[in-house]
Order: sequence, then C-alpha cells, then structure tokens
Amino acid sequence: MFGPLCSWIHKLIYMGGGRFPIRRAEPRKRPGYARLLVERLEDRVVPNAAPMINSAMLDSFSPKTNDILTVNVSASDSDSDPITFDYVWKVNGNTVKSTLGTSSTSDTLDLSQAGNGNKGDYVSVVITPYDPYTSGMTGNPGATVANTAPTFSISNQENMRGDVVSLQINASDADGDTLSYSAMGLPTGLNINSGSGLISGTVSSSAQTSTPYLGNITVGDGSSSPNQNFNWTITESYVAVVQGDQYNVAGETVSVDLYSWAPPTHTLSYGATGMPDGLSINSSTGEITGTIAYGEEASSPFAVTITATDSAAGIYDEAEFDWYVDAPEVFIVASDDLESIGGAEVEWATRAWSTDGTALTYSATGLPSGVSIDANTGIITGTISGSAYLYSPFAVTVTATNGGADISEHIDFNWVVGFLVLLHPGDQQNLVDSEVEIEVEAPYAETGTLSFGATGLPTGLSINTSTGVISGTIASNADDADPYEVNINVGDGTYYAEKTFFWDVKKVFLGNPGDQYGLTESTVELPLTVAALNGHTITYSATGLPDGLNINASTGVISGTIAEDANENGPFNVTITATDTTASVSASKNITWFVDINDQPDPNPYQPLARNMGEAIIPFLVRERANATHWYGVFSNLAEILTDLVPGFQQNIANIIAAHPNNYAQRADFIQATEQLQTITREITLLQSRRVWLYAYINALTARLEFLRYVEA
Repeated sequence: MFGPLCSWIHKLIYMGGGRFPIRRAEPRKRPGYARLLVERLEDRVVPNAAPMINSAMLDSFSPKTNDILTVNVSASDSDSDPITFDYVWKVNGNTVKSTLGTSSTSDTLDLSQAGNGNKGDYVSVVITPYDPYTSGMTGNPGATVANTAPTFSISNQENMRGDVVSLQINASDADGDTLSYSAMGLPTGLNINSGSGLISGTVSSSAQTSTPYLGNITVGDGSSSPNQNFNWTITESYVAVVQGDQYNVAGETVSVDLYSWAPPTHTLSYGATGMPDGLSINSSTGEITGTIAYGEEASSPFAVTITATDSAAGIYDEAEFDWYVDAPEVFIVASDDLESIGGAEVEWATRAWSTDGTALTYSATGLPSGVSIDANTGIITGTISGSAYLYSPFAVTVTATNGGADISEHIDFNWVVGFLVLLHPGDQQNLVDSEVEIEVEAPYAETGTLSFGATGLPTGLSINTSTGVISGTIASNADDADPYEVNINVGDGTYYAEKTFFWDVKKVFLGNPGDQYGLTESTVELPLTVAALNGHTITYSATGLPDGLNINASTGVISGTIAEDANENGPFNVTITATDTTASVSASKNITWFVDINDQPDPNPYQPLARNMGEAIIPFLVRERANATHWYGVFSNLAEILTDLVPGFQQNIANIIAAHPNNYAQRADFIQATEQLQTITREITLLQSRRVWLYAYINALTARLEFLRYVEA
C-alpha cells in the first residue's frame, strides 16, 4: 500500500530540491502499526524514466508505388506516463510528411501521391516517443519501393479472313516504366508492335478457321512480364456481286454501277469479260463506263461475266448477265404543211432525236427564199422573200443525221407562200347547249378587205363575216351529227383561202386514259375523266379488265389488285363506257392493258439497311423463268443452319438444287426486317411452288445465313 506513496514522495523530493532526512521512528507500543517520520536531511535527485519503443514495423517490406504504407509501433513507459509520438516520413532522406504529438500507435504514407516514393526510393519513418517530461529513443524502420508489374486485359477476338485488324493492347504501369509488348499465337498475317502494343495487319486468306488461335500477350516493364491467354476465332469471309441484264443501243454512253458486298474493312477489285466494245470496268469501284461502239448490235447479246475479288480473303464471286445492244435509230416528228405570207419573219423548230443520245446535224432542201436551217439546232428562221409566192408551194425536205452511226431520217412537207393565209383552228368538241366563241385567224398582206365564211357549223352557231369570230349556243339537239365537217374560208377580193376541220357535239364525252401498264399483285387506282351536262347522272362500266380489277359504277374509278397470274392472260383489250342515264346516251373508249410479272418483293415491312451495319435481309427469288445461279455461296451453310428449323429441310433443298440448277436468281437490295424474326413454320415444299421469295438473314461477321423466311411472290 505504500508503493505509490513512496513513488510520489520520491518525485516530490526530486521536484522540490529540498532536503528531507528520512528515518524510522521508534515503534509505539500499539501492535499492527508502523510510523514513518520524514525529515529533510540533504538534496537528492530521483530521475524520470523515458518512454521506450519496443517495436516499430512497416506493414510491407516491398511496398509499391500506389500502396499506402503503414507503420505500427509498440512502446512502454516504466513510470506509466502517457506516451505520444512524432512520425517523420522520409524518402531518400528527405522529409515528405510529419505527424506530431499523436497518441496513435500507427501512421501511414500514401505512396501514390507525388513525391511520396517511386520505384527504387528508400522510404523510412523516424518515430520519437514522448512522455510528459522527456522523449525516448527513436525508431527508424524503412523499406525500398519495389517494382509494380504492368496491368492489362484482352478479350477473345473474332475476325474474318481478309479483315484489316487494328487492335490496341491498353496496358498501364504505376511506375511509369517504358513497356514492351510481345505476342504468340496470333492469326497468320497479324503482328504486334513491341513499342506501342498495337496488333495490326490483314488476316491471311490461309488463316485457319477450324479452331480458334490460342493467343498470348506479354507486357514487360524490365522487371516483370505478366501475360494473358485469349482465343482468336477466324471465320471465312464472303463477297457478293450482282448485276441484271442491260439494254442499250450502239453509240450510247453508259454508266452502270454494280451491286456488291463484302465485310466493311475489305477492299474488292473488279474485272469483266465479254462486254461490248467501248466499255470498261473500273477495277476499284466496279463502275462500267464508256460509249458502246457502233456496229456492236451485230454481236448482241453479249454474255458478260463480272468478277468481284477479295484478294486479302482469297475469295471472289461472279455475276453473269446478258448485255443487249440494239442499232441506234433517228426519229423526226412529222410536220403539217406550212403556210406563210411573203415578207413574214418565221421560226420553225425541227423535233428529232437519236436513240443513242448523240447530237444530230440538220439539213433542208426546197425552203422558200429568205429562210435557212441551223445545222446544229434544226431551227428554220428568216424572212420569207416578198416574191416567194411566185414559186409556191415549196416541197421541203428536212433531214436529221447521226453522223457517227451514219444513219438519218427525214420528213417532207409543203410550204405555201401567198398573200393570204387562213390558220387551221384545230378540231373542236363541245357539249350541246354550250356557248362558243372561236376566232378564225387569217394573216394577210393587206391587199384588200377580208371577208369570212363558214359552212357545216353545228346548229346554233354562225360566223361573223367581218371579224371571223364563230359564236353562239349549240342547240340541245345538235348531237345528231357525228361529227360536223366544217369548212371556213376567207377572201380579200383577190386572194382566197379555206380550211376544213371537224366539230364533235355530244351530250357526254369520255376522256381516253390511254393504254395502261401494270405488274401482277400491284395495286391500281385509275380515275376516268368525263364531260357531261349539268344535272345529268353518269354511270360507268368496263369489259375486259385484268383479273382483280373492277370499275366503280358511280365514280368511274378503276381499282383493285392485279391477280398473281394475270400476266398469263394478257394483254387485255378493255372497253370503258360512260353512260348519261338522263339523256340515254353513252361514250366509249377502247384501250389495251398490259400486265407483266412482278419480280419485286413487297417492300413492307422491310426497309433499306445501310451497308456498314454488318447484317442484312437479302431476298432471293425462286421462279421458273429465272436463269441465274448465284446464291452468294450460301447453300454450303444453308442446310446446316436450317436443319433444326424445318424438318427435312436439308434433303429437300439438296433435291431442289439438283433438279433445278438454273431456277435460282437473286435480288441485289439489302433490306432489314423491322418485324420480329419468326421461326420458320411453313413447309419446305413451298419452295417448289411457282414463285417464292426467300428472305435470308446473313451475319456479316461470319458470312453465314442464319435466318430464312418464305414469302409467296
């Protein structure tokens, strides 16, 4: 019980500096008690015991650049005084962090902070213990910062033969060391840049496709070299080229683009054989350009083969088609006879063209004096001589010539020159009860006073003899003539001219819609035009329409969807009738309706797909009259992929191909299905029907046909 007390007394003596003699007092006679007498005898110092570090340990003997280094301290004080610590962290002897007066028995240094230690630096910590009176001996543990291995990762890769590869290995090194890269087991044609880690090159056409390459990437920093394995799968590439039959004429300048496909990074080269003379193919773009040589029609049709080659992938595809070349022709539009008065300025244009698009040259014979033809434009201009009437009429011949093809065409007409001309008003048609006003024009040389006359006009009309205006209201019963033959004339007392034209008067007129052209399974909506009397009811009827079409009896609109096999029964001779049931009269027109087979798939619900999207729905048409055999090489994969989808598919498709090797053709349009792809449920026997669309989904990375949908064409 006296130990603590004695310790206090000793410190009291030490602190007070006084002299206290201590002796034992004489014991009293009371048992169990002792007596302590303290007397100052002399000065005596009792020292404080300094704290002592028992251990100081770093948590890592090989710290790394981004580590947090921790020191753990164990200390004691024999006087049981409270202990505090100073931690002074040093890097290569230089202080970088100080933690002072803390009671914590641990401290940390973040090596990731700048200046706190990099690889090879010696990091130490000076630890000083303190009690309230003095400091103890220091501890100074330390360690050298070790190398941090580089880190990286690489996933499994997949490419096609011929792919241009650029794959960057992204590695990092906490020490900032210069890294080096190496690789083993890369696909043939690829290599790695030892300085940058970029894997590049073109996958060789001989790269194996049966099993993946087992690749290994190693990244070194001079001290350590971690590595990682991965798989690199190589698949066969694909190339497709398509072109349909071409039709041109000799001498025509053409520009024809091909439809071709290959993986996005692949470059194709093109070649062609069997083309007409004058044409060539651009080996880089596949565009066929040039001007077909004259005379090539003699060798038509040309069996042309287009080749698209992917040299890097070691594959190619061909498209065969026929190029038909016809002889060029020159067409010139006939002219009615011309009439002019002497001294008049004239301008008359020749309308002509050549089917090869070549510019024509023009010539003319027999023209009235004073006018001439422009050899380049065919326009006749000038001022007719005042004496030209003496030689009238002029027998004129205008010729249009294609000099390159050495062909020409001409027209003949008479050109009458006089002092008085009556212009033809053109044939007329009106409904009964119509108000009419037509002016008859008569250029003349002012040789006298003009006087007009007319015979055969519809009932209710007359001509003003002074002005030449025909006017009046056509009688309601004037439709009895079919049509009126009208003669008009003019004279000035010396000269005389006349013209004859026809005037059709009816209670109902039906416009002629002209011959029609349509495709099977196409939608038609053809309105008719009718002129009828106000308040009269018109009904419509038609005979001979293509199967699937009908006419609305009230509106006269012909509509419907042309039947799938309508082309087999055409062309159709159609009679269209509009009946005025009020007046009990009708009007009819006869037209021809041509129907051809529709070789286009329904675009809905499919929409165009950009080529770089890497996948597509390609429609293939199977039909009896197809003559091409290219299926882009997908048959090799077709049975394998679809065997599980349609029972018996593998054998059926093999049988069909063997039995009908020429019954397969393809379309060149990429289209993407916007509806959800559905598992095939239709029987494979559908392929043997007359015409079927096959929508084939091709994976651009594997060049494999992965989905097929049948659509009846």
